[in-house]
Amino acid sequence: MSEIHWIKLNVGMPDDEKIQIIEATPELGDAFLVTWIRLLILAGRGNANGFIFITENIPYTPKQLSIIFHKPVEIVNAALTMFTNLQMIEIDQHNIIKIKNWEKHQSVEGMERVRSLTKARVEKFRLNQKNSNVTVTQCNAIDLDSDIRLIDQWFEKFWKEYPKKVAKEPATKSFKKVCKNKKIFFELMDGLKKYKQSEQWVKDSGQFIPNPTTFLNQERWKDELTMTNEMKKTEFQHSPFMQQMMTKTLEAANGQT
Repeated sequence: MSEIHWIKLNVGMPDDEKIQIIEATPELGDAFLVTWIRLLILAGRGNANGFIFITENIPYTPKQLSIIFHKPVEIVNAALTMFTNLQMIEIDQHNIIKIKNWEKHQSVEGMERVRSLTKARVEKFRLNQKNSNVTVTQCNAIDLDSDIRLIDQWFEKFWKEYPKKVAKEPATKSFKKVCKNKKIFFELMDGLKKYKQSEQWVKDSGQFIPNPTTFLNQERWKDELTMTNEMKKTEFQHSPFMQQMMTKTLEAANGQT
């Protein structure tokens, strides 16, 4: 972890519509709100652009979160479901949680500065190792092999998610060229997920999806996409989950009058 000891909470947080919906949940509002803040703290501590995990290959389970948050696992599961439906978090196929719009909530510049300082210290340490002795040089070689294996694992995750599986060998070379660290990998996968939900890739049975090599060489994951947010918002507002939550809220309000 990258020595983050703080997160930022907006003073207007209680006025946010999603927070108000959470707080209005009958009997569970306070527990859900505490869970949300604890998730923000975990994301800040990990300093990985809003991703929450034990390691990049090991996600938190609801049971583990319930232990950390001191909440019943049923409440944690219900909270995660609500946050997902409110589009406050995303949970990928590997059960890795990501706080959506993390950069809008936190001082990304400050966190990036911490990452840069940590990277500089690591590079200095490795340089000292390189100039030390033969034994340390062998350790460096082992570290390099580990890095190569890690990048290979990242590519397989990318390849599994990419909807157009053609020309795997050149795609592998392009991936290793552009994906130089964990930060870029997470940004790439996040951008790919958004593209998979975009109008450009969904329409006409996906005929406009580029080859993976093109996607990587042109760094298309950085594109600003026109997402169907209004459609998603409307769908969520009329979803059975939202209707059920609103019904419980109204019943609770009527019971107090």
